Order: sequence, then C-alpha cells, then structure tokens
Amino acid sequence: MLIRKNNISGSGTIILILVMTSVLISKIAYIHNNNWYWGLLVTLPLLLIAIVDARHSKQAILRNYPVIGHPRYFFEKTRRKDIGEDAFKE
Repeated sequence: MLIRKNNISGSGTIILILVMTSVLISKIAYIHNNNWYWGLLVTLPLLLIAIVDARHSKQAILRNYPVIGHPRYFFEKTRRKDIGEDAFKE
C-alpha cells in the first residue's frame, strides 16, 4: 500500500496561521465587538511580510521561515564582532 504524506513547509504553516488568525479576528469583530478590528493592525502586516518572504529567492531562512527569520538577521547585524573572534584564540 502506498502512503502519501503531504508535508506543509514552514512558510506555508506560518501563512496559514496568520490567515486563520485574521479571519478569526474579523469574525469576532463583526459578531461581538468592533474593538477587535485593532487586531488586524498586527496580523495583516505580518501576513504581507510572510507572503513577501515566502517568495524571496536569495535568503533561504526568510523563504522557509518568514517573519521568524527577521530577528535572526537583526541579531546578526547587531552582535558584537569581538566576542566570537577572541573566544577561539589561545
């Protein structure tokens, strides 16, 4: 018997979670309270960043892990250069 597994990539999972969260916030805001629409100010920009990152072709981390990969590059730019170099010198 042939078993076929459909794996969803990291970027697909993140985009799916953001879409579902945006839909849930919209539904709650429409039914219960209009103040919930403020949640879309967080989820929709993250969704746009995730879509752009998923289509990115140069950096694999941003393509595979959109939104989550940005802190990695931020910390890479802001780290101290002298710590890593002096740690291995004897």
